[in-house]
This record gives sequence, C-alpha cells and structure tokens, in this order.
Amino acid sequence: MTEIHDCRFFTSWHFIRNDKMTKDCHAEICIERSESARNDNISMFIPISELLKRSLSSANIIEKVEDALILERFNVLVVELYGEDTSQQVKARSFKNGVLTVSSVSSSASQEIFTNHVSLIKALNKKIGKVVVERISFN
Repeated sequence: MTEIHDCRFFTSWHFIRNDKMTKDCHAEICIERSESARNDNISMFIPISELLKRSLSSANIIEKVEDALILERFNVLVVELYGEDTSQQVKARSFKNGVLTVSSVSSSASQEIFTNHVSLIKALNKKIGKVVVERISFN
C-alpha cells in the first residue's frame, strides 16, 4: 500500500519586466514506493499535478469533461454551419457510448440536422481530433 511519507512545499520568486514580482509555488509529496524502498530508505517525489491527474482519471472526471466538451463543440459547430437561428433551436443534451443525443424545439431544425447528420458527424469528429461520435439521436 502507498503511504504519504513527507510533504514539501517550495516557493520561488521570479522578477519580470518593470520590476513586477511573480511567485511560483511547487509542492511535492514523498511517497514510499515499496517495502524494499522502505528498507533502503529510498522514496520518490511525485508532483501534485501528477497526483491530480491520477485522481481525476480514477474518478472518471476526465471522461465527463471530455463528454461535456463534445456537447459544446457540437453546439459551436451548429452555429458555424447553420447560423444563430438554428443554434437557438437545436442543442446537444448528452453523449454516451458514441451516441450524441440532440433535442430541438423546431421540426425544421431537426430535419436540417437529420438530413446532414453524416457530414455533421464527420465535421464534429474532425474538430475533436478523433472519431468518438458515431451516431446522432434526437430526443
């Protein structure tokens, strides 16, 4: 089991233009690696940023943020391709298992999205940088 052994905080001051001072704070947590490391009195320092990445990853927060970004990118893409009027009527609501669920208050806006859904999916995946959206579903 991993145990926190020691915690150290470092503050460094940097001078920049016009004699304005900035401060960087760094923290490292010393974690004992294994029983043999304890016997050898060897420990490893891990930056807090790395610990945060691990924590966020284990809590599936990263996936939830990525899903939220997919919804936002769809809504932005609708503005770019169809204009403000259509974007006010069509909104991405959820994303799960490759399916983007969209709701609309206008049947004409729904029809426009449905008619062009293949090119819309391609454009969205291109904007995201990888193929994640496989299908658009209407709510």
